[in-house]
Amino acid sequence: GDVYKRQNAEYGGHHYLLGTMSLKLSLKGSGLKGGKVGISSRFIIITKDTTGKPAKIPQNGIEVVMEGPEKCSPILQIEKGRVNVKYKVSKAGQYSTQILLNGKRVLAKPLTLNVEENVEKPEPTTDRESDTESMSPLLRERSASASPAITSPNAEEKKKKRLSKR
Repeated sequence: GDVYKRQNAEYGGHHYLLGTMSLKLSLKGSGLKGGKVGISSRFIIITKDTTGKPAKIPQNGIEVVMEGPEKCSPILQIEKGRVNVKYKVSKAGQYSTQILLNGKRVLAKPLTLNVEENVEKPEPTTDRESDTESMSPLLRERSASASPAITSPNAEEKKKKRLSKR
């Protein structure tokens, strides 16, 4: 909670000119604190006109620039009254983030987003080899052969004889 209030207080309520439009921008969302490597983080830029009504920014009128251990170009989804910002980076560290309206900086001081290493286990792979490696030897043998999973002791004997004749 605190961080958003501080961020919103710091970056809310300023007026910016975009062509002939006067805009009031404020920011909110968990992505303002930063995120984790390899996981998408999000924040929202709330856009209002001078009367407080939601304002729509032209498609090429806004840009979010992130620089840090690597350059990142967030994905912007522009709607009336808000710009949804989504970013994902592959290197941990601090990312200096600036919002540009018609190429002009909006924030007096860029936001610093802290992206941390992702310590959670990676998604399990759907690779067939890794699946069979974790199986018991008996199951691995069964999945490798085309025989049904349930076999009679007799069938096992015949299989061994067939293999030994080769």
